[in-house]
Amino acid sequence: MSYQNVVRPLMQFLSYFEAPRVLEIGVDKGQTTFPLCHNLSMLERSWLYEGVDIKMNPDVAMTVASMSTIFCPSTEPNIPVPPNVLFYEKNSLEFLKDAVENEIKYNLILIDGDHNYYTVQKELELAQQLALPSTIIICDDYSTKWAYEDLYYAESEGYEENDIATKRQKTEKVGVRPAIHDFIDKTEGQWGVLPGPGVCADYCILYQTENVLDMRFHIPPDITLANLGILEIYFDNNKCPEVDESRMLNLDYVYQRPGPRSPIRQMTEAVDAPELPPLVGDAKQKQKILDEYRENLKNG
Repeated sequence: MSYQNVVRPLMQFLSYFEAPRVLEIGVDKGQTTFPLCHNLSMLERSWLYEGVDIKMNPDVAMTVASMSTIFCPSTEPNIPVPPNVLFYEKNSLEFLKDAVENEIKYNLILIDGDHNYYTVQKELELAQQLALPSTIIICDDYSTKWAYEDLYYAESEGYEENDIATKRQKTEKVGVRPAIHDFIDKTEGQWGVLPGPGVCADYCILYQTENVLDMRFHIPPDITLANLGILEIYFDNNKCPEVDESRMLNLDYVYQRPGPRSPIRQMTEAVDAPELPPLVGDAKQKQKILDEYRENLKNG
């Protein structure tokens, strides 16, 4: 998956934890994997990254293995130290089911596998069972063409013989965004969603409403790019014992956090971006609204 706009801003959040654990569904070419693993290594503590894909690119593991202090048994199964990067060539739904059975928990879950209603909703239903009180889930393609269209990799070029990929399922709805919103509705307010900060962010952030006091995006003075900002998340520490703010690090900037606001507001306010207009009509009409919104942002 590709989350260049959020990998760096996430580091303040990940520094809250004694040994942060991250799951990425949809590794692709490692666009997120490489900077994320590098940044985690700079926290100077134990950490674990796990990447899942139905077609693992061997160059990803080889590139990660070339980074100092990062150990990946995919390239060297006999490394003499505990690994901090693990890759799995596996169907995401099968991986998530196994993780639930083994009661594994993650601090951060990134979802960018199949871009379709069926898979995303199933992934979210399983992923919430892997969440700690402070865990956030980031879903890609919230504002791309796949927001209201289905893509199954099983039908894509290069995956014709891939037996791991999920086959097309018949669903009343299509697209990533309806899957996310239906998941939110089913949780009856337990989970909330905010669009990613910055201009034309493709992703959204899911958080547990009772545990997050506020979420905001800090952009240092004279900085305009969202990928150079900091995602600030304020937790109710009584409900999130795994959060230890005394561990918090800012790898790039030294500044005074302003503290939480109430209630949580759209993070787009921090970068002066207009709020996304209501999405109405059929899939084509909704996609047209999204395209026009993104074009307006680009043109200022």
